[in-house]
Amino acid sequence: MNNREITSLMHRLFYGDLGPADYVHFMVDEKLDRIRVNSLLGRFIPGDEFLIYANSSHCALSSRSGAFEHSDRLMQLGRVKIADPRFEGRVIIEPSGVGAGQRVTDR
Repeated sequence: MNNREITSLMHRLFYGDLGPADYVHFMVDEKLDRIRVNSLLGRFIPGDEFLIYANSSHCALSSRSGAFEHSDRLMQLGRVKIADPRFEGRVIIEPSGVGAGQRVTDR
């Protein structure tokens, strides 16, 4: 999947914000905590494929095992949006180190 396809899908899924959500603090010792991020991803996004998006030039299709590294790297660019290609769930990680998720059926 190329950047244009990922961007198109992410714009369709993230047409609005998450709405009311319980935000989780991901930072431990000023670094993004892998366990906390993976826990939130597991809670809201089923499957093993993730679309990870910061902007149209910085996005990726990733496996579950690579999602943390992509998220950590892209967080430097701003808000990171993560979803599964089937649009079953989505997660946002803010540059401040907090994030939240939503199952699409929760809308």
